[in-house]
Amino acid sequence: MKKVCGYCGAVIDDGAKICTNCGKMIAGKGSAQKEGGLQFSNYGGSSMPVQNKPDVRTPYMSKANAKHARQEADNRAYQRAGQSAQQRRTDNGYDPVRQAQQQRVPFVTNSSSGKEKSKSKIMPLIGKLVKIILVLFILYALFGFIRVMLVRSADYDFKLGEGMKLECENYGEAMDNYFEKGKWRYHLKGNCVTYTGETKSGEEYELTFGKKNKQTAVTKLVIDGKAVDKDKIMDIYIMGMFM
Repeated sequence: MKKVCGYCGAVIDDGAKICTNCGKMIAGKGSAQKEGGLQFSNYGGSSMPVQNKPDVRTPYMSKANAKHARQEADNRAYQRAGQSAQQRRTDNGYDPVRQAQQQRVPFVTNSSSGKEKSKSKIMPLIGKLVKIILVLFILYALFGFIRVMLVRSADYDFKLGEGMKLECENYGEAMDNYFEKGKWRYHLKGNCVTYTGETKSGEEYELTFGKKNKQTAVTKLVIDGKAVDKDKIMDIYIMGMFM
């Protein structure tokens, strides 16, 4: 029985290992194939070169391979997520990629706790309350400063006789001349202005200002802890400070 050399196409014996025409080694049974590509066929008694059949991949095969690769990736993701293929088919809303990503994160949450919600509501309220308190404090300080300045600049009609003249024109000058040191204050409780001072001799005075005969006057006077009679405050003690 004869066979054809796959390299040169010469007819050689069936049991030959080497082609007597080209000297190439014949490998295996049947017709040998040349590396790279051509094969000779003995169809119809003639030696005709036939190109080796290429590994053809049709578009259908490419899509099938891609689909298979996606299925394998999904299966691996479901295995990492602890879900079986049956559970995957029944759960249409399940996303294997998202589940795998969540499993790699130590803690993932999409909703805040009740404490965080309450905290988010309380903090803005606290901020508003602090602002309100700050505004009220500024208004109180401003109002108190205005009240003190009005009392300092006020005077009093003592109805002096002829030839008598006051040295000070208002309470501010009188307090500064009479006392060694002192301080003006406005008190929200009672809505009044007070002055506390100490004379050169060491006497401590506390004067509370109010209204008398529609004029700014000292309505209460305490000297070294003792209250002075209201009828004597303006005509004796305060008039002496102005003179």
